[in-house]
Amino acid sequence: MKTLTLLVSMGALCISLQTMAEHHKVGATLNKKQALPINEIPTNVQAAIKSLAPDLVIAEAEKEWKHGNVYIDVEGTLPNGQEIEFDLLQSGDTWQVVEVQRDLTWEATPQNVRDALVTDSPKFKAKRIIESVQHGQNITVYEFYSVDADGKESRKEVKVEAGKAEVLQKEWQH
Repeated sequence: MKTLTLLVSMGALCISLQTMAEHHKVGATLNKKQALPINEIPTNVQAAIKSLAPDLVIAEAEKEWKHGNVYIDVEGTLPNGQEIEFDLLQSGDTWQVVEVQRDLTWEATPQNVRDALVTDSPKFKAKRIIESVQHGQNITVYEFYSVDADGKESRKEVKVEAGKAEVLQKEWQH
């Protein structure tokens, strides 16, 4: 009986880990990214993050190139268990926090955002949703990622500013 319980538990753990890995891959092919070892995160990047979330436990980081800019994305966990990501934009020798992100479920996504997406693209089925609060601005961008039958990823974004939700026609840029 103990062996059966152990096997069932191990199977459930494997399925959970596989689901988490697949979830985190969604959207990863849309920009050039490179893993960044935690011990190689620049000191000024760590300081910028710690000023906003001093108790963040960093889990992973990556360098990203898009729109002619260089970013460092740092993922971690807050003491309450919430997973969060900080996106920092390089400007010369400095790094500025530009986004604070977290994954959402469809149900946790604000109704006006869901309505805007469904009205614009009724057949779009999101596999991953990211709430991206634009640091220092009164703007939140919701990123919706989908994967078609051939494995090709696509993205839709809805910007909320002053309570108004608008589907963006091109990717949000800093």
